[in-house]
Amino acid sequence: MSRKLIYIIILFTFFFSPFLSLADSDGMKMTITPPLIKNNMNPGQLWKSAIKIVNNNSQELTIYTQVLDFKGGKDNGTVEFLEKKEKKEEDKISTHLLSEWIIMDKEPIVIPAFKSKEIPFIIEVPEDAEPGGHYAAILAGVNPSDNEKGGSAIQVSSLLASLVLLKVQGDIKEEGKIRDFSTEKIVFSEANIDFNLRFQNTGNVHIQPQGEVDVINMYGKKVAKLPINHKTEFGNTLPGDTRKWTYNWKKEKNILDMGRYRADLILSYGDTEKTTINKSLYFWIIDFKILFSVLGTIFFILLLLFLSIKFYIKRSIIRTQKNLEKMNPYFQQKNNIIQKQESKKKSKSEKKKGKIIDLKQNFKK
Repeated sequence: MSRKLIYIIILFTFFFSPFLSLADSDGMKMTITPPLIKNNMNPGQLWKSAIKIVNNNSQELTIYTQVLDFKGGKDNGTVEFLEKKEKKEEDKISTHLLSEWIIMDKEPIVIPAFKSKEIPFIIEVPEDAEPGGHYAAILAGVNPSDNEKGGSAIQVSSLLASLVLLKVQGDIKEEGKIRDFSTEKIVFSEANIDFNLRFQNTGNVHIQPQGEVDVINMYGKKVAKLPINHKTEFGNTLPGDTRKWTYNWKKEKNILDMGRYRADLILSYGDTEKTTINKSLYFWIIDFKILFSVLGTIFFILLLLFLSIKFYIKRSIIRTQKNLEKMNPYFQQKNNIIQKQESKKKSKSEKKKGKIIDLKQNFKK
């Protein structure tokens, strides 16, 4: 094993599940409860509790335990387990350690097939303990720790973790802020939208922000409500860490849904005193296929209407002119003169044609 070893696990159970189960590559199945332990203690106080390991196999298992401190990992809900050698390398980490306060039997524990066994432990807080959050994990696995082999840790491939979040009373600072509340873009073709939230814990104790995202349409009506960490003990953010959540809003397509929307984020946090923070963003839902189809139809109807009106106006003008000519003596007189002139022209033309014909006949003779 290397001197500096960090175990990283994705804590989907840390935030969402009431128990944690494991099936390793050898087919071993185990369950640990609870996966998350939260408690408040005073300096100098002692607290006794236990975790339960369930053997879901047809053969007995020998379980080995180990306690490690951990810190927050990336903002996607991970933690990093720390070796004792590295836990004092950073002051930020060392102020939130807990493993040295946890006392438990290190002897192997045999659990019969399809049975369970409780593993007791004690947390003894020193008199000079620093107020705020302190964090450790009780690890249980089927492979012995490398301490038994001369190394440093349980094999990661076959371990379970029960995380302990301890709050030591005193000068508690429950502080946090919204680092980001956004969507991937501003214009969407349908109501299938991911809202990204990043919350930073700037205090000295773990915080579980709770709240909701309200989606409001252009008419001021609330069309969706997305709860955040409601009715759960999970979703905690450790001191100094930034946690990211993504919440999806989706509904069936409807042409009436197009328009401008507002999303209001409301978050509350704090056990001793509730603090509420909020942030808003705007976005559009525009289905361009439907929009162009509707606009094309409207344009075609308007074009037909324009041409129809133009034809009607032209026809009406001609009809009106004819009626005026019939009703007005001036137009009648003028019309008679025009007709006489046309008649004279016609008669002259006919006489010329007759003379030309006579000349042709005389010439032939």
